[in-house]
Amino acid sequence: MNGAAVFGEALREQRIARRLTQAELAEKAELSERAISDLERGLKHPQRASVRLLYSADRPIWQVRHGGPGRTSIRRLRPFVNRD
Repeated sequence: MNGAAVFGEALREQRIARRLTQAELAEKAELSERAISDLERGLKHPQRASVRLLYSADRPIWQVRHGGPGRTSIRRLRPFVNRD
């Protein structure tokens, strides 16, 4: 599984765990529904700016997956982020 697919799977799992629709997450993160869908399906590598928006929009999404409050770090997501 490539980095985009791993990121997409984690994003989808955590969005569902938080009981958010793609539309709700897109609105919170100020991204399009299409962007969320493409990321979840692994069609696009996440851009650094998109990851920051997702992280800022709903911090608990990443805390559930990556160690709980105070242990979440954007650095943990770096392997999945397209640096372009």
